[in-house]
Amino acid sequence: MMDVSRATAPENNVVVQAAAGTGKTWLLTSRIIRLLLQGTEPGAILALSFTRKAAGEIHERVTERLLALAASDEDALVKQLEEIGAGTDPASREAARGLYEKHLSAIHPLRTTTFHAFCQEILRRFPLEADVPPGFELVESTAELEQAAWLALDRKAARDSGGTLANALDTLLRECGGVTGTHSALDDFLAHRSDWWAYTENESNPVDFAATQLGQMLDVAEDADPHASFMRDPAVREHIARYAELLAGHPTATNQEYIANLTRALADTQASSRSFEWVRGVVLTNMDEPRKLKRSDALEKKLGTDRTDEIIRLHQEIASRLLAAIAGHKRRWTFMVSRAWYVCGVALLEEYQRLKLERGVLDFADLEWKTYRLLNRSRHAEWVQYKLDQRIDHLLVDEFQDTNPTQWRLLLPLLQEIVAGDPERRRSVFLVGDEKQSVYRFRRADPRLFHAARHWLQQHAQAHTLTQHLSRRSSPAIIRFVNLVFHRSSDVEPETDSDYPLQDFQPHDTHHRQLWGRAELLPLVRRGDKTGEKAAPAWRNPLERPRQVDEDQRHRQEGDLIAGKIREILGRLIAEGERVRSLTGDDIMILLRDRTHARFYEEALRRAGIPYIGTGRGAFMQSLEVRDLVHLLHQLVEPYNDLALASALRSPLFAATEDDLLRLAQSPPGTWRMRLERLAMGQTPDGALARARQLLPRWSSYVGRVPVHDLLDRIYCEGNVVARYLAAAVPHLRPRVEANLNHFLELALEVDSGRYPSLSHFLAWLERQAEHDDKSPAEPAWNRAPRVRVMTIHAAKGLESPVVFLADAARSTDNRDRGLRPLVDWPVQDSRPRYFHLGGASKEIDDISQALRTEQQWPARREEANLLYVALTRARQMLYVSGCEPGHGGRGWYGFVEKRLRHAGDSGEAARAGLQLDNISLDDGKTVFNTCAWLEFGQPPSTQPMEPPISMTGFRVDPRLTQPFPELPETGILNPSRSAQPEDDYPDEATGFTEARTPQQRRGKVIHRMLERLTNGETHATVEKTIWQEFGEWLEEKDFNQWWREACAVPDQADFREFFDPARYQEARNEIPILYRDGGRDVYGVIDRLVIRQEEIVLIDYKTHARATRDNVARLAEDFREQMRQYGEGARRLWPGKKLRLVLLFTACGEMVELEKI
Repeated sequence: MMDVSRATAPENNVVVQAAAGTGKTWLLTSRIIRLLLQGTEPGAILALSFTRKAAGEIHERVTERLLALAASDEDALVKQLEEIGAGTDPASREAARGLYEKHLSAIHPLRTTTFHAFCQEILRRFPLEADVPPGFELVESTAELEQAAWLALDRKAARDSGGTLANALDTLLRECGGVTGTHSALDDFLAHRSDWWAYTENESNPVDFAATQLGQMLDVAEDADPHASFMRDPAVREHIARYAELLAGHPTATNQEYIANLTRALADTQASSRSFEWVRGVVLTNMDEPRKLKRSDALEKKLGTDRTDEIIRLHQEIASRLLAAIAGHKRRWTFMVSRAWYVCGVALLEEYQRLKLERGVLDFADLEWKTYRLLNRSRHAEWVQYKLDQRIDHLLVDEFQDTNPTQWRLLLPLLQEIVAGDPERRRSVFLVGDEKQSVYRFRRADPRLFHAARHWLQQHAQAHTLTQHLSRRSSPAIIRFVNLVFHRSSDVEPETDSDYPLQDFQPHDTHHRQLWGRAELLPLVRRGDKTGEKAAPAWRNPLERPRQVDEDQRHRQEGDLIAGKIREILGRLIAEGERVRSLTGDDIMILLRDRTHARFYEEALRRAGIPYIGTGRGAFMQSLEVRDLVHLLHQLVEPYNDLALASALRSPLFAATEDDLLRLAQSPPGTWRMRLERLAMGQTPDGALARARQLLPRWSSYVGRVPVHDLLDRIYCEGNVVARYLAAAVPHLRPRVEANLNHFLELALEVDSGRYPSLSHFLAWLERQAEHDDKSPAEPAWNRAPRVRVMTIHAAKGLESPVVFLADAARSTDNRDRGLRPLVDWPVQDSRPRYFHLGGASKEIDDISQALRTEQQWPARREEANLLYVALTRARQMLYVSGCEPGHGGRGWYGFVEKRLRHAGDSGEAARAGLQLDNISLDDGKTVFNTCAWLEFGQPPSTQPMEPPISMTGFRVDPRLTQPFPELPETGILNPSRSAQPEDDYPDEATGFTEARTPQQRRGKVIHRMLERLTNGETHATVEKTIWQEFGEWLEEKDFNQWWREACAVPDQADFREFFDPARYQEARNEIPILYRDGGRDVYGVIDRLVIRQEEIVLIDYKTHARATRDNVARLAEDFREQMRQYGEGARRLWPGKKLRLVLLFTACGEMVELEKI
């Protein structure tokens, strides 16, 4: 166990290697508290991390712990100080109590920040010295800038079609397989721009320098042609001629063909590539391996012993020369393509940097590189270091394993100043990290730098090196499982390429010795036949018959397995500290290596009805609500875009039916917008097409006249967008839908600050953003249901969860050959990268580049092992590993875990750890297909303990708090249709249809809605269809039909014609809200129907009591007399000179009760 007092002692320089879940943040904040206790000013402490979240968490933890010190009693205070190794004498306790106030009131506060924020702060202080624009802004998303740089590069190459840039671009397009491959190669160049700047630092001509370095490494000359040199070599030609002559002595059909090819090759005086290929085809196979030419009786019989020996020797000699020429040609190809890559990459980078300079912005790479240059290479370096040195006495760095070479190089001057400074000045360095958790190699992170920093501090600052393997997170079950997987005993089988060992892994232990937990390797999902038709017809009509696509069911089955396991454990009791609670969706994470198969697991959760938060990639731009809005905006810009219009019409914004779209499609020729104008004229104002006809021309008129944000604001307001989408969404998705809609509106302000009315520009910007759509907007916290999180392992770094599923673990993690990709290596001891060029695919790669790529496979494989370790150690109490049987190759992580657990079973370690193994055999019952396993520790909580009663001893209650509140003026919300009377069957207005308390209330809701639509002038057919679409999902058809007949009978009844015949009144309105003040009370309600005549007003309220008859309606009506009178009073105030009639219509029996005339 690590000595905490040594790690936190202010006088020690310390490097801590702390395993996952061991409390790195706690240790770092403890160190900060010890520094403050020593008397260090908060502003003299600098704590660096790699994410804003981590930096914020450090500051928050320090603040919370200082508050706890200030508020604790003596015993608790002493305990907290002892935990961090601080003194507990009276002076120390007094100082500890004052730290919170000192922390809050410090003129120069404690700085907990990210590397990039620290660089930004330095550059803002020294902009002229760093050669950056004063007042620069930081741009976090560079997609738009990169796209603009590409366009500028294209224009630059087009202006000089025969120039160096155009020729280099042609080379890349040809050798990279087209536009996509070229884009990928040059995007890689931009991604490695910091390495390029370091590689060519201080060089006047970076391209020539890099080409010269590469030429020397590959031992090639730019103008050399190994194929031509081979064919022109007199000795080689002599060998080929003699070889052909000897082949003629054994004139088989194959040899005759070989002789013809060799003769043609010798006759080619131009030494062309074709002649080389002729010789190559004779001596080498298609895999560039020497063809077999062995001594045989037949050969010796034809040629004799001496000539047989000679032809075999010549065959080997020519093959050797050919292979050397091929290797030389591949090296020359690497040189040629890499030089073109340099030329185009530098040109693209120049345009990219120019655009940033014009806009006064920097990106993250700029922050690091400019700061590195300022502190190391500029003529102001010493002065800047001196100024920084005055403010930094103690440097702490969290997660140091994620440092990249540029960051290490910019930190080094600060470390040198701290170590070499005034010995009387108290200064220190504290680094904490874990090489096993280095998983950001794609961001240039290099875990070797942790070794380098540790060695440097040991050598120059006598730093203490400490290790911590005691987990404060996980149950013993999880820790034992991790140890079985990664701890390599002496008798384990030799490692293979399918293994993922962790170098120098030390067995872990846990602080939670009694915490129940379970780790399980779930059965591997077997590979089965794909679904789909085996033999589809040769021709099909794509409008009538969908294409049959074979579907791999493995990941779907794995998703169902995981979803079933989640449903099984939801609601289970788990321990959390000292309390026990039920497991919810928020306690579960599903981790994936990448997003490739994420949709299968998300679909399985949807099928199981389990709310979840998806992986994020494309979650915003590909959400249905955002796609609907984008289609709507496209239609406003492009009235001829029928597909966009169809999508917008079907959205909740208009809610058009399939029949509506069919009518549009079958209308006379013209654009759908024109057809909409013609069709909608015959519809009622509430119809979907009529609504679209009314709104679309109005919104189109705004385009080009108002900024995009204002346009969207009007669309949202006039179209009631948010409310319509929330009504259409399932409950657990409503917060996400609302967040997406609001974020879409906010995006309009990000383009040109929302000032210019360019809708086309905004849509183009959205398309570019979609390519880098890697996260969703934050959802509102209100009304948020617990949800399972589906995320990548990289995104889960730094997180933990009671339950973790590692899915798709059997997927092969081998690096697939994806064509040309950069080969870059920056040794930790060097000031610049060792090499920087483009390596080809397997067929084109040269021998030197292949050796370098092989050299880089070890760091890549180490990171795969780190990813597995990170995934397993996110779990606190339950861990499940699942996978699908791969189509080819090994079983990836799953196979490695399975292998290690099998060995644990054979060696006896499994029994000691409590691991149970179960072998699953194939159908023959003899061959073991899969070994699944589970490990459980302790007993799960069985009951939820009662909360201890809160003691009131020592509390004095103010007597005034025991007095009742004074009576307030009564507020009445009166509405006969929503009365509390037993016979009232209409639910509260705020209650949704699916939330109505009784069947009678649902009946009332539907009939009221029918009468509202029927009395608006709509046709019966339209109303019936619309109401069924609105409520049919929750109704029995027989109930709906009965209620429909009942509703239709009301306006058709002769006695009621005076209320529904437009010829018999001036105006009629439905669902009229009324609100007025009466004697200190608010009277509010909704009048079902209001009929206005020349001399009278009629207030009508529908009553849908199913048991109403002619005999009992008078009695039922009495229950509503007072409330109707209140309604009448409100109407009288609006129309004081008119007579007032109050009428109740009972729909079940077709009876009317008129309460009174006023």
